[in-house]
Amino acid sequence: PYVLSDPKAVLPLMIAGIGIISAVLGMGLIRTGDNADMGKLLWTLRFGIFGAGALSLIGTGFYINNSSELSFDLFWVVVTGLVVGQVIGTSTEWFTSYEGLKIGSFEFNPVKWIAKQSETGHPSTIIAGIAVGLYSTVIPALSIVVGIYVANELAGLYGIGLAAVGMLSTLGITLATDAYGPVADNAGGIAEQAHLNPEVRKRTDSLDALGNTTAATGKGFAIGSAVLTALALLVAYGFTTNINSLDLMDPEVLIGTIIGGLLPFIFSGLTMQAVGSAAGSMIEEVRRQFREIPGLKEGKKYEKILDFLSQIENISINIIEDNSFYNQMNSKHLQSYLEERNINFEISPIEKFHLSKQHSILIGSLYLIGEYKKEFK
Repeated sequence: PYVLSDPKAVLPLMIAGIGIISAVLGMGLIRTGDNADMGKLLWTLRFGIFGAGALSLIGTGFYINNSSELSFDLFWVVVTGLVVGQVIGTSTEWFTSYEGLKIGSFEFNPVKWIAKQSETGHPSTIIAGIAVGLYSTVIPALSIVVGIYVANELAGLYGIGLAAVGMLSTLGITLATDAYGPVADNAGGIAEQAHLNPEVRKRTDSLDALGNTTAATGKGFAIGSAVLTALALLVAYGFTTNINSLDLMDPEVLIGTIIGGLLPFIFSGLTMQAVGSAAGSMIEEVRRQFREIPGLKEGKKYEKILDFLSQIENISINIIEDNSFYNQMNSKHLQSYLEERNINFEISPIEKFHLSKQHSILIGSLYLIGEYKKEFK
């Protein structure tokens, strides 16, 4: 058994720590211009992800090379994990971005092909999407197979688990690119509701489209590492229970295999059903508000809310910038501060708390919500 004094037990922790630092530094490499198109935006994120991976490999190589008890083959195991992850992520980009893959005159663009199928109706679009989704699994599956083989040849079963750690070492930046997609989507909705310049909406649409691709890329990393981790866990389970082999001709083993294969479909279906139900309820509520609240469609209700938002923003900024006020600020001082500006807002529920800069912004948000509710009653 491994103990913390064993360098092989410490190595995965070191790789994870190096990866965290590399992911933070990789985010600093992401830079783009105001007029960047989809291709440039995609390569901007790739540059950050690839840079984080390179920094992680440099740090890992330095650590392994300076440890007399670790074989340098373990470095190549980590390289294998990172490369497999990048292959999965890049292939996912080919299948989900409208840039696709271009090499000279050769162009592979499933997204445009699916869009073209929509000219003949919804059934063609659905069939095309499912077909592309099914064969898009080929490259990730083969990459994982190659990764398992190489890692096992270099360091055995330990290498397979270590390859999974290497793949996830820069998870910080890959998940960040995954999470920013919904942020860009919401920004586009706010820009449209606020009637901002159409150029703003155009930029948010490009970022939103990129976000859809990065979301799929992040899931590719997660799935690839999950396969490697599952194999390592299966082996650990075998060692713990002293099970050396499983006979698929045994009816009990076959029954367990079928039930295990069934579970992902059940949980995926329940998850999709829950999302569909929640989305349906939200849509019905939005329709009800448009139907029952006068002036909402014309945007008249939003003018007052935007005024509230600007007012609270200014108050919060003034509070934060007023250092003398901040140093002695508590709930009573803030109450007086708001009353002086003819803003009636009760803060007695948080009377016991000493308010920080974040609390002042929270108070502003609570005031805005209270006024928002009054406006729609």
